[in-house]
Amino acid sequence: MLAMMLYPLAVFGNAKITIQMRTTSTVGNDVVCLGDVSDIESADQRITQELSGIKIADAPLAGQSRWIHANEIKVRLKQAGLDEQQYRIAASGPVRVLRRYATVTPAKINAAVKAFVLHHAPWKPNQLKLHKFTLDQELTVPPGKVTFQVTAPKHTDWLGPIPFNVLVMVDGQAVKKVTAPATIEVWSDVVLAAKPLGKFQPIHADDILIKKMNLARVPSNAIASGEQVLGRRATRNIAANSILRNDQVEMPPVIKRGDVVQVIAESEILKVTAKGLAKENGVKGDRIQVMNLGSKKIIYALVVDGQTVQVEF
Repeated sequence: MLAMMLYPLAVFGNAKITIQMRTTSTVGNDVVCLGDVSDIESADQRITQELSGIKIADAPLAGQSRWIHANEIKVRLKQAGLDEQQYRIAASGPVRVLRRYATVTPAKINAAVKAFVLHHAPWKPNQLKLHKFTLDQELTVPPGKVTFQVTAPKHTDWLGPIPFNVLVMVDGQAVKKVTAPATIEVWSDVVLAAKPLGKFQPIHADDILIKKMNLARVPSNAIASGEQVLGRRATRNIAANSILRNDQVEMPPVIKRGDVVQVIAESEILKVTAKGLAKENGVKGDRIQVMNLGSKKIIYALVVDGQTVQVEF
């Protein structure tokens, strides 16, 4: 207790502890001590130091202020065990206490969001365009080293407007959390029909064109390269300049319904062949229904090429 460390008033004779309240004060910590808001005069330096460290009130938030009144000081001194006869307050106050602060600009927060996107988005940096940052207010924070923790909403597709969450840290401690919306544009090659395409029409190089487009404005199943479409055929009529989608093209069947095919059943020691009749269309790798022309039974066989199917033996 402070009272155990302070000398009795008689030790100082007629001298008293004088507490001169200031008019204004600036603090950097979370608490306001007596030494922050007053000048203390005492015959004993140890007593002055003890009094200076007495907590008077909680500090205001960074950049804000509060008032400290003489009565608050008297209450705290009494709680510390100091009698009013041992001191006098030379000014009635109050003291305006301002908390030191630093500012974080929107540009710094937006730069942190951009760095996060470039590191985490599933796109190449040269495909990305990040814009329409709507956070435009400075943040007031305590002084110190400022860092940021940025997170994206769960299940984001990294396209279009996204509200990013930014945790502002000062010296490793979280001090504020803000939402920093931004819009992501991703530009990539997209395949378009260069001319009208008819149903089941084979697609050749002069039937398509490649154009860079904002993926936010194209279907999610848009075709992105010529390799995905050349050699295939249209599954429906497609207008010129239409974006080609995966559900609009297919590999043409190598075996068509009604084709006579060779059916092969083969093991390490035995190979059996027979003639069969394809009951449905199939591309290489498809499993289709085939009727064995000898037994008239329907079997399922794997399409090997345009003349051959294979069954498990």
